[in-house]
Amino acid sequence: MLFPTTKFLILAGNLMSLLKCLATLFLVLAFAGSALGVAITYQFQTDPPEPQPIGLTYDGNYLWVMGLVSGELYKYSTDGTLIGSYTPIPTITWVTGLAYIPDEYSIYALRNNYPDLSVYSIFLFNFHTENLFSVSISYPNGLAYDGDDGLWIGSSNYDRYVYGLDMNGVEWTSFPTLAKYPYGVMTDGTYVYVLGYQDGKIWKYDTDGNTIYEDPFPLDPLFEVGEEHNYCGNLVWAGDGVFYQSCRDTFTIYKIDLNVEEAVQPNSIGYIKALMR
Repeated sequence: MLFPTTKFLILAGNLMSLLKCLATLFLVLAFAGSALGVAITYQFQTDPPEPQPIGLTYDGNYLWVMGLVSGELYKYSTDGTLIGSYTPIPTITWVTGLAYIPDEYSIYALRNNYPDLSVYSIFLFNFHTENLFSVSISYPNGLAYDGDDGLWIGSSNYDRYVYGLDMNGVEWTSFPTLAKYPYGVMTDGTYVYVLGYQDGKIWKYDTDGNTIYEDPFPLDPLFEVGEEHNYCGNLVWAGDGVFYQSCRDTFTIYKIDLNVEEAVQPNSIGYIKALMR
């Protein structure tokens, strides 16, 4: 004969088992559905006309690409159609970063050609250039515009820092990164993303320099550059989880989407048992 307390415990135990099974079923169905992944959704080559695309920015409609040595500025639609090519006056070479500045209808260009380590403005009305200020950053690479906060610039020096500058070139913050070695920099308005040219990994930081480890960063490179090459290039945020990456050694601009749906299936009974623990 079972006492009421014993019956209650049995019923409670059965109820807990049922709830656990329902929770497990929910997890299995969730994981067997879809998840957000990262993928290259489009790409196009810039050679010809530009064999060394590094400088890259986006004005909300078009991509602007600048060659490392040629100094030519190219305007592309996002499907890779070349709209036009322009020669800034005076010409700027060894540009390792571009940033579109909407309020000025201009593009800022970071020049890394020692002793001229400077940020220039290219006015899109007439493509005239102006030297805005010099930067006291070793091996400056990558340039991103962050609205009222100003600019972000990476340094591929051995200390691997990222620097925040105001629009007059005055440093207001800096922090070390895990990137090997910083070359591309972009911001989504909240976080700063840094590309390492040696291994192609992209690291995500808040503006205080704290690493954000949530999926999908750190992000392994989604393409290979081949032996004796590296991932020299820029990053630019386009919005809605999409960014573009240039790569000098593959002559390619990549469109990368952080919100691609991927089918995910539980792969074993052990997987399901692990959910039930």
